[in-house]
Formats: sequence, C-alpha cells, structure tokens
Amino acid sequence: MRVVFDSNVIVSALVSSTGPSAQLIALVQSGTSDLLISEEIVAEYRRVITYPKVVQRLAENIHEAQALIEQLWSIGLRIRPANGIRVVEADSTDDKFIACALSGKARYIVSSDNHLLELRSYQGIHILKPCELLNLLTGQSSR
Repeated sequence: MRVVFDSNVIVSALVSSTGPSAQLIALVQSGTSDLLISEEIVAEYRRVITYPKVVQRLAENIHEAQALIEQLWSIGLRIRPANGIRVVEADSTDDKFIACALSGKARYIVSSDNHLLELRSYQGIHILKPCELLNLLTGQSSR
C-alpha cells in the first residue's frame, strides 16, 4: 500500500508514540506500507519541527524528530512529482502532497489538515485522517 503523510502526521507520531499516526509510521518502518516522499515534502517535515509551537511540544525529543525524518527520507520511495498541480484552493502549499500521491500512484494521503480532508478523494486517492486509515486497515469501525 502506497501512502503520503502530511507533516502533521509526523508531529502527531512524535507527540504520541502510541497514537494512530505513530502506528501508521510503524507500518512504513516495518515495510508493510510504502511511504511516498518528495524533496518538497521532506523539506516541509524539517521546517515544521522547527516551529516554536512544535518545538515546545516535542521538548527534548527534537533530535528524535530529526532522526525520524531522516529515516523516512531514507526508507521512503522518492518521487519527483509533476509541477504545476493546483488542487487545494484554500491552501496551495498542500498541493505538494497531492502531486506526490499522483506521481507515485498512492492509494492514500494521510492528514489532519482540513483543506486536504475536505477533498475526501482526488483521482482515486483517498484522503483520510490517521485514525480513519488505521481503522480501515485493522477492520475497526470509526467512532
């Protein structure tokens, strides 16, 4: 299964090591799922962990955050997305996730960002919250 993770999934996994985001990252780390990643996406991951609000939440785990990003960059399937994709009208910075998913033939984009979630799907790519994808994979119903 090919997936693209929004940066909020990475932050959530670092904040809660047992939450849905962390469980999805574990699937990628185990090789059960393939993470599609681009230079633009990994640059955002690196940028987001430096935001003051995120640094405060991660506290002394900033080195763990950097290590996780580097690991995902090394194990992810590196994609060179097509340029010029404009899908997310409310926030064009989210288009990088759509572009990567399209170019890499992802099945899912995982995000907690309402701009992406409002789309629900795009050209056969489902856009789900971490808990929704985890529930789908484990056969549990959403609450």
